[in-house]
Amino acid sequence: MEIEHSPVLDDALERGDDPHQRMRRALSRVLESRNLDSEIRERLLCGLPRRWERLGDLVLLPQTAFIGGGWDAILDSEPQEVWEAVAAALKSKKLGRQQSIMSGPLRRSQAELLLGEDGRVQHKENGLLYCFDATSVMFSSGNVSERIRMARMSTRGETVLDLFAGIGYYTLPLLVHGGVEHLHACEMNPESAVDLRRNLATNGVTDRCTVHEGDNQQILDASGIEGSIDRVLLGLLPDSSAAWPLALSALKGEGGWLHVHGNAISGGESRWVADVLDELAGLSEESGRRRGFDLDHLERVKSYAPRVTHCVADIRAF
Repeated sequence: MEIEHSPVLDDALERGDDPHQRMRRALSRVLESRNLDSEIRERLLCGLPRRWERLGDLVLLPQTAFIGGGWDAILDSEPQEVWEAVAAALKSKKLGRQQSIMSGPLRRSQAELLLGEDGRVQHKENGLLYCFDATSVMFSSGNVSERIRMARMSTRGETVLDLFAGIGYYTLPLLVHGGVEHLHACEMNPESAVDLRRNLATNGVTDRCTVHEGDNQQILDASGIEGSIDRVLLGLLPDSSAAWPLALSALKGEGGWLHVHGNAISGGESRWVADVLDELAGLSEESGRRRGFDLDHLERVKSYAPRVTHCVADIRAF
């Protein structure tokens, strides 16, 4: 969708200052055109967001942006003018607003589209292209460091299992940059599975990936990959423990690697790791295999919630 800039917006965009200031100037003009009192205008402008997420040509505003504080009344009349001003100032074609991720195993995005025909984006990151609909599929820009870290893993020639592949968050870095020999990607969200296949094709790695669509608890029983995997990704938040028995059964007899994602109380990450290792040892003993487990590295990815940290434990099983 092309946005026609007014002379005022074009003038604002040509100035070399930060995007927040561009947005403030653009919306100041919009509010002036509505004959609002200067004090009211200033109160509205002081509440403008200073952070947002850019996914391709879409900018996602925070969940609280333009909510309350007088903006509701402004947006009741000609909201398109406001959204076009914001999008132009932030140099985006589409505009959305974050909403809480839908609870449940699919963890669907519920982002609200404010401007544009649809929420589909092509997002470039680390030499990869991710295509998805941001209003229905979750994509966390805050996990970029972990996606880059996985791309740098020494995985060449390995067979990898991604139990929660999504649209290819970690699958693509491992296939394109990590040089894995073959990757088995499990995904139960039908929309994500469609985009996963598209992304594999777009990035030229379809031939080295098998997509298993559906519940991974049922997939592995019929997949024939038990005991053939070098490395398992367990990238589900807030907790992936339900899939740990699957991961252990998938590993080769001589062992391999587990990348366990989870949420830990900030400052209590060591306790979380100890609990993970204890539970893995218990599961292994119950299965009769009695593997050993060592922590190789603990990655603190980002803050998940107040006093809660998204962590990844790189665990060697032997």
